[in-house]
Amino acid sequence: MADIKGLYEHADALFARVASYYHDIGKIKMPEYFAENYTYLADKHDSITPKISSIVIANHIREGLELARREKLPPRIRAVIAQHHGTALMAHFYNKAVQGMEARLAEALENEFRYNGPKPQSREAAIIMIADAVEVASRALNEPTPARLRGLVDDIIRTFRDDEQFEQCNLTMAELHCVAESFQRVLAGIHHRVNSNYSYPKTAAKSAAGE
Repeated sequence: MADIKGLYEHADALFARVASYYHDIGKIKMPEYFAENYTYLADKHDSITPKISSIVIANHIREGLELARREKLPPRIRAVIAQHHGTALMAHFYNKAVQGMEARLAEALENEFRYNGPKPQSREAAIIMIADAVEVASRALNEPTPARLRGLVDDIIRTFRDDEQFEQCNLTMAELHCVAESFQRVLAGIHHRVNSNYSYPKTAAKSAAGE
């Protein structure tokens, strides 16, 4: 508990909560292309190329910033909108695009399937980045046991860490461990209340770091 308290002393919990309300406002322009809306809609990405899909998905950052400026949201909120995907790879669309391609050619295309960034500049932006990915990916677990949820959270954090997404926000390994513990508890509480007979569409987790 002391470690968790230390993390909260270095991050603004109220700001993180408020910023999380606004971080995805750019999705209102084309909501049907995002995983959280697939429950009752066909997957729009099935009818377009992976490259076009990546452009549509990445554009929600630009659209969100334009809306935030128009509505005069504070600079700190706008920063989270810009940073909450960092320069992460939209893995699902990238993997579709390079399927069957030579490794050297696939590697050359990688930057075309990354968000424009910047990487998270604050603890709050990094935590929202993790939360965003975890929330999407957790919907696809058919049996969301506490162990599976913790494994999912750890995998997502490890992917971002290994991709150097946290290098500019000063999050320590101990703090990332606290974040993982906190998210696992929250997810376990959520999924404990969900009807186990309901299976969320697997398309919701096509790219935990990219949608």
